[in-house]
Amino acid sequence: MATELRADDHSPVDAVLACSVETCSTCRAGHVVNKTGELYCIRLDYPKMEPESVRLVSFGELLQNSLCLQSSASAWCDSCESYQTQSHVRSVRALAPFLFIDCNADMAKQILFWKHHHKRLRRASLSKSTRRMRGSSSGDEDNAVAPLSPVSPASTALKTPLRCWLPERITIFLLADGSVHSVEPEQEQPIFESSLVASLDYQLKAVIVHAHHPDAQPDELGRLVQVKDTKQMPRNGLLVCHVRVPPDELKKAGHSAEDDQWFLFNDFLVQPLDKMAAIDLDLDWMLPCLVLYEHVDAACPVPVPPPLPFSLIQQKPLIFRGSALPFEPLAEDEVLQLAGIDTEFVLISPEKVEATGSRVIRPAQWALARLSCVRGDGDKQDVPFIDEYIAQEEPIADCLTAVSGISKSDLEVAHSKHYLVTAKSALLKLLWLVERGVKFVGHGLAKDFRVINMMVPPDQVIDTSKLFHLEKRRVVSLQFLVWFYLEERIQESCHDSVDDARAALKLFRWYDAHKQEHGVHSLEQQLERMYEKGEELQWTLPAL
Repeated sequence: MATELRADDHSPVDAVLACSVETCSTCRAGHVVNKTGELYCIRLDYPKMEPESVRLVSFGELLQNSLCLQSSASAWCDSCESYQTQSHVRSVRALAPFLFIDCNADMAKQILFWKHHHKRLRRASLSKSTRRMRGSSSGDEDNAVAPLSPVSPASTALKTPLRCWLPERITIFLLADGSVHSVEPEQEQPIFESSLVASLDYQLKAVIVHAHHPDAQPDELGRLVQVKDTKQMPRNGLLVCHVRVPPDELKKAGHSAEDDQWFLFNDFLVQPLDKMAAIDLDLDWMLPCLVLYEHVDAACPVPVPPPLPFSLIQQKPLIFRGSALPFEPLAEDEVLQLAGIDTEFVLISPEKVEATGSRVIRPAQWALARLSCVRGDGDKQDVPFIDEYIAQEEPIADCLTAVSGISKSDLEVAHSKHYLVTAKSALLKLLWLVERGVKFVGHGLAKDFRVINMMVPPDQVIDTSKLFHLEKRRVVSLQFLVWFYLEERIQESCHDSVDDARAALKLFRWYDAHKQEHGVHSLEQQLERMYEKGEELQWTLPAL
């Protein structure tokens, strides 16, 4: 018997994405084997005939056929003790709160299928809307030709909005025999031969798109549009994500909203997106990859993973040949509010540009090589609690030893003399600190966290490169700031990330104390004097 929604306490992933299914396999001799399992990603299965000859199929119908997939393949039959051609029929026992759908549109025929249905549905929708405006019900719905732009003048002028082949909402009827029927809002509910177990309403939550036009950039509405002159778009395209955010989530973030708002996620660029641009894709250069539907019932919350355990901080290294640790680890009962942080990176692959230098073909790839964190408060202020070197999984192109202080042997298990860990171990420790609300003080942290690929809440980041900066002026190095404000010298021979983390903390303390004692105006005067001195010295420190 099918249930309305899958109830699963095995893991958060199972509870959110796993559909319970049963596959019935029958060999040519009639032997039947039933197997139950989980379906995490629904891969769309397209009709075998040419797209132009296929009748107009709704997305819901394609989805239901893909859920209850029927296929045949040669497989081993235990009863026959030989390989047999077997037919496989999948039935659904429970659906997940989120339906993760692989569009499977990586071949020319599937792409043509999307284009063909998109155009036919738009033509029919435009023709129907035009007749309503004229008060007429005659004419062939397929005769009208609709423009294919995401928001066309015709669509904004019509009172009835144009339909998209990818529906915003979809209802899935789950039957006792394990079959499903998908219905879109414009369609009538079918009459079922089997008893109805549940009716589940889903709403489009996100669409991941491969923008493969070489000159694609977001416009003022957040839509990806084609432009002639850009150096940002890789030749092989990029993946962007369109995400629908409900009003209650927007209000939590401090925004006033009554309706859902779509957003474009393009790497670290996040900006609002017009709804039609989010779901009505220009298929000539925007290829749908993955689609996510969310059950509309608010009683299906997404399970939140438990906090990371303190044991992560106590993980053993891959290798450490020293006699004494180069840092003092955090104690489990130690309270930490502020931490100085500095990182060092190595180059895995350099940036690749065209021969003319006009376009970046492939950006540089960096990897974290050293992570140092220093206590910013408490009795052990300025004492490091993390100072780890990161073993590399890929060949290193350049260690940049002159600025990083790192050599290849420092990152090799066989030769390193340092506290060597995996990248996963180091990043989990950072996540543990982020979860506990620790504020990070450092220089150029926005770039560091981006290379690490970690999102840290802005209120937990104190970046000295931004504190000591005037608008439309150059970003000043940590070395120069420490010399000018603290009258100290760092990085004389090479960079040391522990020293740099301590220096960033000292700068922040100077900034905070000066602001409280003398006010913001005095700080601005100090910054002006610093820029004047820097330009006088051409941003190099005077000799000792």
